[in-house]
Amino acid sequence: MPEKVYKVKLGAWRVPMSIATKTLLAFLIIITVLGGGFYYYATHTLSRETDREAVDSLKSNLKGALRLYQMRMEQMKLGMLQAGSEEAVREAVARRDSAGLKKLLDGYAASRGYVDLWAVVGPDGRVIARRNGRTGDALDVNGIVARALSSAEPVTSTETVSRDFLSKEGASIASRTETSGLMQIAVTPVVNGGRSSGAFVTGILLNGYEWLPRAIYENYNVTSAIIADTESEARVIASTAVSRPVLGPMSALPEDVGAKVLSNVPYAGATLLEGVEAFLAIEPLTGTDGKVVGALAVGIFGSEVRHNLVEMKKNILLVTCLGVVFSLIFAGLSYRDTVKPINAITSAMDETANGNLNVRVEVSTGDDFEKIADGFNQMLGSIQLREKRLNRFNELSKILIQSNEPEALLRKALGRTIELTNSHMGAVYIHDETNELLKPVVSFGVGEGEVRTLNFGEGLAGKCALERKTVLVEGINDANLSVETGFTKIMPSGLAWFPMICKEKLSGVFVLGSLHPYNPDEILHIEYLIAQIAIALDNALIHKELEKLSVTDPLTGLYNRRHLFDVLSAEFSKAKRYRHQLAVMMIDIDSFKSINDTFGHQQGDRILSELSGILRGKTRTTDVWARYGGEEFMGFVTHCPPYGMVILAEKVRKAVEENMFSGMSGQKVTVSIGIGFFPSEEIRTLEDLIKAADDNLYRAKNRGKNMVVIEETLKEAC
Repeated sequence: MPEKVYKVKLGAWRVPMSIATKTLLAFLIIITVLGGGFYYYATHTLSRETDREAVDSLKSNLKGALRLYQMRMEQMKLGMLQAGSEEAVREAVARRDSAGLKKLLDGYAASRGYVDLWAVVGPDGRVIARRNGRTGDALDVNGIVARALSSAEPVTSTETVSRDFLSKEGASIASRTETSGLMQIAVTPVVNGGRSSGAFVTGILLNGYEWLPRAIYENYNVTSAIIADTESEARVIASTAVSRPVLGPMSALPEDVGAKVLSNVPYAGATLLEGVEAFLAIEPLTGTDGKVVGALAVGIFGSEVRHNLVEMKKNILLVTCLGVVFSLIFAGLSYRDTVKPINAITSAMDETANGNLNVRVEVSTGDDFEKIADGFNQMLGSIQLREKRLNRFNELSKILIQSNEPEALLRKALGRTIELTNSHMGAVYIHDETNELLKPVVSFGVGEGEVRTLNFGEGLAGKCALERKTVLVEGINDANLSVETGFTKIMPSGLAWFPMICKEKLSGVFVLGSLHPYNPDEILHIEYLIAQIAIALDNALIHKELEKLSVTDPLTGLYNRRHLFDVLSAEFSKAKRYRHQLAVMMIDIDSFKSINDTFGHQQGDRILSELSGILRGKTRTTDVWARYGGEEFMGFVTHCPPYGMVILAEKVRKAVEENMFSGMSGQKVTVSIGIGFFPSEEIRTLEDLIKAADDNLYRAKNRGKNMVVIEETLKEAC
């Protein structure tokens, strides 16, 4: 679309005057009417609107405050879920290893200093480990420990706890209360064999709790308070540590407000606190039994809400009075010299409103209209730049949501980011937390061998990862560093390393290089892009991990039974449709109970793990294996005749027999194998095929074990 220019230029004979000089008289009536109208509006309508907006803002801030309130409780729960999933921890709980569990609690407490209660209870709810060494007493609050143990599911709640309860954890925590306290509690069962063998009990005492009010103040710029139900009175037990909080420590809510909150009714509105008007938003906190135990409140003084309104009313009166005095003198001069510039500016505004951003205004009047026109042009330029960047964000977002595979996502993101930022080279390193390395995943415009794996902290990429901030280098004078163009190499003028951080976790480093230096505005824009990429990468990594966990057995690394049946069902349908060969092999470790009884269950787990490695090593990559249950394994092979299946099964059986399993002191481990084969006259369904393999496994066991058995009718074919 061609550029449109609206020009206004007054004759040379006209004496330039300011807008104030030329418009006062013309707007005499307007000023009078508008001044009075604005004053009335500010006094009545705007005042009500200001109050309503203040309440709405507090409600919104309260929602954010509640998210912060839940955050650390969720962290406690997730941390203990992770601990309870470890085999060593489950065994320690089952053995009631107080010393080992106390050491574990001490380690967690060192990294989570904000948690006040650390304990491990047995299935009977009695303490088997505390940080202070005290054990044996029953630990429960309003039945939540028993509920978590019986359901084998985590339970989180906010509960009222007695001073006696807290004194069992230590005198320092009990000293923070007089008779009772308010505590966030997370009970995380340790599940063994589908049943709770114990549970982690963690808690944060909210009395005098400084972190939450401080975090709310830093994030939402409002003071807050944690309120407890103390003898049917809503009283503050923790508040924002500022010189003049809305709700101070140990202060009580007004009786009518407190009654509502303690009746489990949220409150949002204005009230009087010791004769001072304040706006409050309060959300009741209930325990696991549904009864109100306290509340979370945010507030602001009424004087802060209406400060700007009072100033506005004063200014309206002042401007109106001045307008009435001076407008009579200059009304005639203002009309002509005001209408033309206004028409030009409003025409440009109309074009902009209709979607045409390729507009400029030229006003050469030597007065304030010229400044307005220049300001409009600057504003339009800023809008164009923001729209361009918004389009970049949208384009990148479309790419990021198209892939859940991390490497493919990073490859697309790197290419698009280079294009959007007019860069000429780039690379992405992934942070290997286990080995503390930065591994290059994708690169563009870089010569082969120029991007290598780095130690954490090594080079500028390592510095960026270590310090978690952008590293910018300009005026590069390194002959070994160049941009690959395909036919020659060019030295870049600017290089930047950006940390990819999501949820305070470093996932990698994003590197960009350009033939021109990056300015600060570009760096800020790129940082926003990288932040979006980091979020998408985190989601992709989580998706990949969840996908893996959902289909594999954690001990052997083979597929789990559910996934095997999904794949086998689809494969059987194809075999039935196209009449191709499909065989199911069921494997059972001989005398496995005796091995467990003699060498222990840990040794049994090692045998299961090593056997899974033999299955993967001795069969084709296209063959699918899974842990069927206990010491049984099951797999299927496609496009293989009966004699081929017998050869494969014998190879597996012999490999197991000859393998020197670790920890067995030379004792041999053998397996029995049963084979079911399709197509066969007796097999019409998938259940028939699996039953055939299972029956043949049973025959192998009855005939002396350590052998392969297939249907008698298929032996001649073998």
